[in-house]
Amino acid sequence: MIKGEKDMNNEEKILTILETMQTDMKDVKTDISDIKTRLTSVETKVGNLETKVGSLETKVGSLDTKVGNLETDMQTVKREVVKTNLTIENEIAKSIRLIAEVQKGLYEKVSDWKQEYDEMAATVLALDTLHIKK
Repeated sequence: MIKGEKDMNNEEKILTILETMQTDMKDVKTDISDIKTRLTSVETKVGNLETKVGSLETKVGSLDTKVGNLETDMQTVKREVVKTNLTIENEIAKSIRLIAEVQKGLYEKVSDWKQEYDEMAATVLALDTLHIKK
């Protein structure tokens, strides 16, 4: 090989290497552009997730408030049930006992009256019997 041919050969090799490097650089630029696009998409999705998480946190806070209100209401209901039970035990039960005592007294009076009635009926029957015989 002649020196001129060698230089040409070297120049061609260098040009080929440079062309390959240029192609590789274009590929790298394309890859970087794709990565930027994907990163933008990921950032958008992360933003959407953050919004959804914020919404969920708000809803959980609302549920916590509602549960707290329910617990308060349950305590109120429990107190009212205890008051009602005490009223039943202390006042209504007393009233029922008093009514039972009054009814017992009335029953005794009715029993006395029935006995008097039975005696009167027996007397009337006896008088009717005597009257019929005469």
